[in-house]
Amino acid sequence: MGSKAMTSMRELFPESEHLIPIIEKMSCTHWRRYFLVVNAFDCGEKKKQELWGFTRDPELIDKYGHNEECIRFSFFEERGLYIVDIVSGAYFTFFITNDGIYGIGENENGQLGVGNNLNQNDFVKIESLNGLNIKKLVCGTFFSMVLTQDSEVYGFGLNHWGQLGLGYKSESVLLPTKLEMFGKGKIELETIYCGEHNVFFLTTPSASTNYLKQLYACGYMEFGQLTEQYWEKYDYVDGVITEECWERVYKVEPVLIDFFSKSKEKTVKNMISSYGFSMIITQDGCLYTFGTQRDGELGIDAKNDEVYPITEIQWKGDEIRSMTCGTDNTHFLTNNGSIYNTGHHYVMSLVKQKLKQQLVYNNIPTLVFKFDQISRDDRILMSSSTEIY
Repeated sequence: MGSKAMTSMRELFPESEHLIPIIEKMSCTHWRRYFLVVNAFDCGEKKKQELWGFTRDPELIDKYGHNEECIRFSFFEERGLYIVDIVSGAYFTFFITNDGIYGIGENENGQLGVGNNLNQNDFVKIESLNGLNIKKLVCGTFFSMVLTQDSEVYGFGLNHWGQLGLGYKSESVLLPTKLEMFGKGKIELETIYCGEHNVFFLTTPSASTNYLKQLYACGYMEFGQLTEQYWEKYDYVDGVITEECWERVYKVEPVLIDFFSKSKEKTVKNMISSYGFSMIITQDGCLYTFGTQRDGELGIDAKNDEVYPITEIQWKGDEIRSMTCGTDNTHFLTNNGSIYNTGHHYVMSLVKQKLKQQLVYNNIPTLVFKFDQISRDDRILMSSSTEIY
């Protein structure tokens, strides 16, 4: 929530019709934050939903304008649409509904998949995704990827680093375009993950993968984003990579990441990826990191701006329940309700009745908050103040 301290939901959504409003889903872009709000005690299959959001960017392009406090969006409620999930890139957002996928925001590279590169200032249905039996939709900074139930993969948006895995690079791919490498009878996939300029593909065990969950990746790799297996020491002039090395800083087709593909114990259980780094939890419960950092986000007490190979983080907390990351930080939620941070983190304090924030840097996983209770689906969290978040 930017510089705001954690607060009660009633303060955030004062005009909510819910008795006790809580955030069921949340998705953030650089322009706008979206919150899908439900009643804390609504356990129905289809809960009554309210979509709220705010922005602190005066250059916001959408029709709803600049608003620093949360406002309610009625678009989906008015049309009787039920939101299943919300997924965002840097300046654009998708809403997966019971009647297809809708998008809004920046579209300069075709990342919304509407067939042009015009920004969309209101919610628009993404007709190009009709007919695809979508299993997962994920976004990088300026691109989008779709995985279908038949293990087909489609990419659209910015492809400057070959991050769409299409075998070539280009500035804009305006419509969902199929990767020929994956699908039924080929390499089948369990899931996909996006970094800012990378995509990772996790396979399902089959004869073509030695009956292992193997990890493939493509895109930008100047800072070790595809592990040390594909990184080399590049030449620079005045801080800019030389033209001779330029063609070697990206992979336009998915390549196998050996470390996470050779033994069952080291295959991927969960993963997050950002601009220069990734973190992976393997099937044996180990936590690994690789790439480079600016603010300590690798979590291994490393030096900034250096490339690091796959390294195990010596985790000392409770079992990790989920992970999320920004460009320069990572947060871990554990089974006992603890939140750990690596990278930069804001500490809030009350000084002379004024809220102050201090930016701190954690080079190793550091406890920053503790919930007393946490629900099975991470939806309701209780702090010691007994507020519901």
